[in-house]
Amino acid sequence: MRINDSVVKSYFSSKTEFQIFLNTPNGELDDFKEEKDFCIKITNSQLAEKLKSILKGRSIYELTREEIKNYIILFGSETKASYIQLSNLFQVSYTFVRDTIHHR
Repeated sequence: MRINDSVVKSYFSSKTEFQIFLNTPNGELDDFKEEKDFCIKITNSQLAEKLKSILKGRSIYELTREEIKNYIILFGSETKASYIQLSNLFQVSYTFVRDTIHHR
């Protein structure tokens, strides 16, 4: 039997990170469920257009890690996009977005 692990891969950047999450007594399950995804206020295409206008022809893959962090914070505060939306937009893990927004 094959198990679709794409959801786990989209939230965690490595198997080790997922195992740590599972073994942490107070694993942030509320973050993992991300209830605010049910009330998305901005669409993925709107986010993509906003990023495209900011990058002015640059590729997302040309951004430094620090630039990505700054944009995640900016988009998180200005657009109220969900962590999942931001992780998809910037091609980073869910936990990277969450930790960046929470300044960890």
